[in-house]
Amino acid sequence: MAKFWIADQFAQYLGTAIIDLEDSTFKLALVDSTLASEETAWATGTAYTAGDVRIPTSGNRNGHRYICTVAGTSHATTEPTWPTTDDATVTDGTVTWAEYGGDLCSLDIWADASGSEVANGSGYTTGGETLTTLSLTTTYSDTVWDADDVTFSSLTKTFRYAFLYMSGTVDGIVNPIVGYILYDEAFADKSVSGIDWWTQISSSGIYTFDARA
Repeated sequence: MAKFWIADQFAQYLGTAIIDLEDSTFKLALVDSTLASEETAWATGTAYTAGDVRIPTSGNRNGHRYICTVAGTSHATTEPTWPTTDDATVTDGTVTWAEYGGDLCSLDIWADASGSEVANGSGYTTGGETLTTLSLTTTYSDTVWDADDVTFSSLTKTFRYAFLYMSGTVDGIVNPIVGYILYDEAFADKSVSGIDWWTQISSSGIYTFDARA
């Protein structure tokens, strides 16, 4: 099953820059498993303070990151079994960690990820597919941002992620990332050969804003 995470800076972009969610160009681009996280890996016997963010070591990387909620010192020899349920916690020595979203959420702009974009051709165009039928629908409590599903036609590629980003510059920010999809929560690649790869937008939309805020 796929998992979609919003980038850390997306809400800040909306708060400090004018991003037209209906009329700007947004693209979905495929990225392979070579993309590295910007987060620091966990270590044995290390003092952590509340708010520290870490990811599993390279051999245990699972696509998630973790925030220290109870300060302490990590186990002297054994890495914890990291949970992958949203907000789940784990004890590690005298430290408590909580699941804290995707380990690529700190990437801010498309240039942070584009070096691992899949190659042009074989059903893929560099930069990705453009989202269509962008809309904002407001009810009493929420505003939902939505778009049509995205299809990569006759695709032959191996990839792990898809990044959603705005194509353009706003307040000096070039191609800000909205969020990204991890296509397989088992943290494995997807390989397809000559098929139409269909990415379905959630029935609840891409992003929901609290209209009362």
